[in-house]
Amino acid sequence: MRLSDLVIPTKEIKLGEQAVAFRGLSFHDLETLFASGLDDDIDSLVAMFQTGTDADGQPVSEDDLFNIVISKFPRLVTSVLILAADDGGDDEDEIAPADVKRLPLGFQIEAIEAVFVLTTEAAGGAKKLLDKVKDLMGGLGQARNT
Repeated sequence: MRLSDLVIPTKEIKLGEQAVAFRGLSFHDLETLFASGLDDDIDSLVAMFQTGTDADGQPVSEDDLFNIVISKFPRLVTSVLILAADDGGDDEDEIAPADVKRLPLGFQIEAIEAVFVLTTEAAGGAKKLLDKVKDLMGGLGQARNT
């Protein structure tokens, strides 16, 4: 099997009679998010996953996580949804302006949950994915120093 033969898993989220298919994020998507000036939001979000607490040190349950993400990181949510819907405009590296912010909150929550699951499920969940990325980055750093 070749990479070009793979079917990328997606989940359709309905809004009335319409639906949008979302996929999980890739390393390329993360690079795009970092390049778009969302570094601080991403760092805060990763820290929240790693510590299980918010910026104020309050515990964050998985049930609260999506509401916190949507309320504290609206630009990140907008950018993630655009990327995960493959709706990036003519230049695939450029996050296209969109009216994602006008979508109903319920749709946004369902969509971001779908993207989260599709991004993390192959690794066994968010914590395991972060651990794997951390191990990979540590290994790359060590390899570069030898």
